[in-house]
Amino acid sequence: MASIGQWVAFDERWKRVLRKYDVLDFHSKEFFPVDSRGKRVGRYRKPDGSKASFGEWAEDLASAFIAELLGAISNTSIHPIGAMVDVPAFRGLTYGERKFLTGGIFSDGGG
Repeated sequence: MASIGQWVAFDERWKRVLRKYDVLDFHSKEFFPVDSRGKRVGRYRKPDGSKASFGEWAEDLASAFIAELLGAISNTSIHPIGAMVDVPAFRGLTYGERKFLTGGIFSDGGG
């Protein structure tokens, strides 16, 4: 949760880091996996659309990249929030209970 200005500032910082390292978009599920020798195995797209491997990166480069991405996150006033719902339990509630819990508007039908 953040103001529009904070999101814009974050987005600019994040994209600046990606451009610096010639990465189009970042997915941690591609960056962090390693093989049995500890070598990164994930791939990423470059801005020109070609693919490359994080395994080609020296460890100091990879560490600097992550540190800069974390800096982009920590230098904002964005506050993460999360929630989850036990769907079977939710569906077990009455219509009125579900409506109340989700902020639904009740109407007496009078307009």
